Amino acid sequence: MTLKNDVEQQTPNFARKVQQRLDSLYPVLSKVHHITRKPFKSRFFQKLNFLVLENIEDKDLEHFKNDTELVEKIECDFFVYHNQLKAPSWGIDRVLSSRSGIDGVWRYPLERQGEGVHVFIIDTGVLSNHGEYRDRLDKLNSVYYVGTSIEDEHGHGSHCAGTVAGKTFGIAPKATIHAVKSLDKSGGGSISNVVSGLNYVVSKKLANPTWPVLASLSLGAAGSVSLDQSVLRAIRTGVVLVAAAGNSNQDACNFSPARVNEVITVGAIDEKDDKAFYSNYGKCVDIWAPGSNIKSAGITGPSATSVLSGTSMAGPHIVGILALMLSKNMAKVPMSAGDVTDLRDLLVEMATPDVGPSSLVLAYHPCSAATSCCISGSISDYCANNYLHDSGVFFEQSNDKAIIQVAHQPSSFLLPLLICGVVFVIIVLFVAIYKRMSKKI
Repeated sequence: MTLKNDVEQQTPNFARKVQQRLDSLYPVLSKVHHITRKPFKSRFFQKLNFLVLENIEDKDLEHFKNDTELVEKIECDFFVYHNQLKAPSWGIDRVLSSRSGIDGVWRYPLERQGEGVHVFIIDTGVLSNHGEYRDRLDKLNSVYYVGTSIEDEHGHGSHCAGTVAGKTFGIAPKATIHAVKSLDKSGGGSISNVVSGLNYVVSKKLANPTWPVLASLSLGAAGSVSLDQSVLRAIRTGVVLVAAAGNSNQDACNFSPARVNEVITVGAIDEKDDKAFYSNYGKCVDIWAPGSNIKSAGITGPSATSVLSGTSMAGPHIVGILALMLSKNMAKVPMSAGDVTDLRDLLVEMATPDVGPSSLVLAYHPCSAATSCCISGSISDYCANNYLHDSGVFFEQSNDKAIIQVAHQPSSFLLPLLICGVVFVIIVLFVAIYKRMSKKI
């Protein structure tokens, strides 16, 4: 709230005037916000001529709006983003920056970075001491089905982990990583080892029902009923599963697990926003993401990088975006299979349609201060806890404040219209009663 540019603003008298106004209103203000359940607070920055009111109800805000002597302008708080002038990867630039494409400047969503979300990388393992994610690698809840450890001898799994949650190359740099080593140093593996990996993920989800769990499956095979059924069972326990569409330039519906309807299947684009020449396609592809020439973690050392291409690189971009969407408050809420489907639908709905020469549905991180990330089903309480709904506008909650990307928009049209309608009905009824009584007289 900006106060009047009074010549007294630097003096104790001005501060006293502000405090007196607050003191006079305090008895009539709501002490606790009806949704956040947090107490009303005020902070006055005298040198900046600025007053902050936290957890204030709309009706109480009217007292300040009408104070023309003291108040110059009222705005809702909103998030400010830092800019990194050169994105570490064109892929992260493409999905976290503006919808205009690759511009080298991207905004990172400071309000959520994957906290509380558990991502299981079912792959070739990970380089456990890599600086991109080693502080968030949960070794105790990781497993290997080939080799003698979770260590990555191929590079594929570490690259995927870096894109999901690397501190430099990752979409969700605060997510927790779990290695599930089902593929060997050649980059291949058996269906049984992949199914074993899925079973491990399900066991961890069932043991920790409040964990939001994502599984990254940057792998595929010719149609396998066993793999498809295992994937479905994992989803029914509340695991959100993302799969690569495949690199055969064929219909993705011919491959598992990409063909499973409940799986979020990801195709790859190149730097020109066109379908990568190798990417599978078709109705089984839910969404597209950067997949060509993606820079991420390597395995030759703790700071090594590598550049890889494939739908395997596109999938982790989506896993990272989903981790952002599920972070913080969602981490405390169990998810059902229906919620997983709703999450996929929301992801597609918030994506950018008709991108590039092939008119693809391109991934774009949708969770910003002016965007609802509400999901129906058993996690619908997330909406009530994180968004204040008023006149079709969503107000997202930070730790203490109601925030939105644009100025507060009260029901300036609908409310007067409703009042006029009620008044009109009352007048009509009054006239009808009066006429009836007049006839009797």
